[in-house]
Amino acid sequence: MRSSPALSRTMYFGMLTILATAVRSQNFQLINAWPQADGFVDAMALDEANNVIYIGGDFTHVAGLPRERLAALDLNSGMVLPWAPSVNAPVRCMTLTNGHVYVGGDFTTANSSARLRLASFATD
Repeated sequence: MRSSPALSRTMYFGMLTILATAVRSQNFQLINAWPQADGFVDAMALDEANNVIYIGGDFTHVAGLPRERLAALDLNSGMVLPWAPSVNAPVRCMTLTNGHVYVGGDFTTANSSARLRLASFATD
């Protein structure tokens, strides 16, 4: 039996939430204060050295703050950080290296500049 794309995506989002919670708490207990996105989170990248997790997906708010499909969260406090680049369509994947978050997705603009499905953003 095949699962529906919506069910698979929901299950994947749940696994990412558990991963983020486990990384932050290291005891696998749900942290009620963890911020919520108003849409799907499809990608995550961990900056372990700075205790930051970067998220991307199809959302426009995280913890009630405007974030256009990309956001950064402090792993210690769960607070949404000021880092707020924007893309005009969903982010599907991301990686972090050398102080840059590289993202791929369905977008055609990043920070109001033409970028066809790939973009890079400084973490600072």
